[in-house]
Amino acid sequence: VQLAKLDRLVSRRADIAGAYTEVLKQYSGVRMHGGPEPVRHGHHLYTFFADPADGILRDRLVSRLDALGVQMQLRYFPMHLLAEWRARGHHAGECPVAERMWFEQQVNLPCHPGMTDWQVDQVASRLDT
Repeated sequence: VQLAKLDRLVSRRADIAGAYTEVLKQYSGVRMHGGPEPVRHGHHLYTFFADPADGILRDRLVSRLDALGVQMQLRYFPMHLLAEWRARGHHAGECPVAERMWFEQQVNLPCHPGMTDWQVDQVASRLDT
C-alpha cells in the first residue's frame, strides 16, 4: 500500500527539504549534503551540519530551535559508543570523524510528508531567526 504512495511521499519530502534549503543556504557555516546526479534523495531525514569553525554551535542551535517549538531528534549515534560495544572494548576516539559529526555538527529537522505547509513555514521561519 505504501509503495503506491511512494512518489507522492518522496515529492512532498523534497518540497519540505527545498524550503529548508532555501533558508539554510544563506549561512556560510551550514553544510548540506545530497547525492550525485541523477540520484533522487529520499529525505528520510533532513540533515545538515553546523560548522563550529564558522561560529555555529550545534548544541546552542538545537536548544534555540527547541525553545522555539521545533521538535527534532538527533539520530544515528556512533555505534561504537553504545554500551554493548563499549563492553566489547570499543571507546571514544576510535572513530573521530563520526564522533565529531554527531557531537558537534549534525542537526536533523522534521521532514515528514504529513507536515502541513504551515508547519514547514514555521520551521523554516525559525531557522531564519
